[in-house]
Amino acid sequence: MPRWLGGKNFSITLDFKKPLPTKPAKDFVLVGKPIPRMDIPDKVTGRYTYMHDFRVPGMLHGRVIRPPGIGAQLLDVDESSVRGLPGFVKTVRQGNFLGVVATDEWSAIRASQKLEAMWSKWEGLPEQAKLFDVFRRSEIARDEVIRQFPRRGRRAVALNVLRGSAKRAARSPSFFAISLGLAARSTNKENSP
Repeated sequence: MPRWLGGKNFSITLDFKKPLPTKPAKDFVLVGKPIPRMDIPDKVTGRYTYMHDFRVPGMLHGRVIRPPGIGAQLLDVDESSVRGLPGFVKTVRQGNFLGVVATDEWSAIRASQKLEAMWSKWEGLPEQAKLFDVFRRSEIARDEVIRQFPRRGRRAVALNVLRGSAKRAARSPSFFAISLGLAARSTNKENSP
């Protein structure tokens, strides 16, 4: 299969019956050798610029306001609940999407917490404490025989009989931090959506 290396096309054929010789560990230049971490001093002293620290002129910050339950519909938003907050710029509503825009991150956080929104109720998921019992009572979607055991007459020969139940907490991934990225709005009308 052709590959590119150094701007040139090359093909390589590997014979798996004759593996290539490996480099002796004594000849390693980087692997297994200590390499100075030039980034550590700035990270420890707070001088390192993470994506969260990046700023551009005129930059605005946003936060998404999530519904209290999966499938809930956005019924109403009271923008007057955040209008007087310092740094608040505007709310963004498109269908069931709701967000706030502010001049800095903390103002966006405060506005997202203070914005009064009315969502429809959704009774789709049980509370965590009742989740196991709900799963146990749920209808089985598919019952499949994985292995047939030998039979003696009308009964299958049981090698081992196991009875019991297992219980484990149901967990789902959650957001530990905000996701972010920079976007620039074009002032050129040809490039604007």
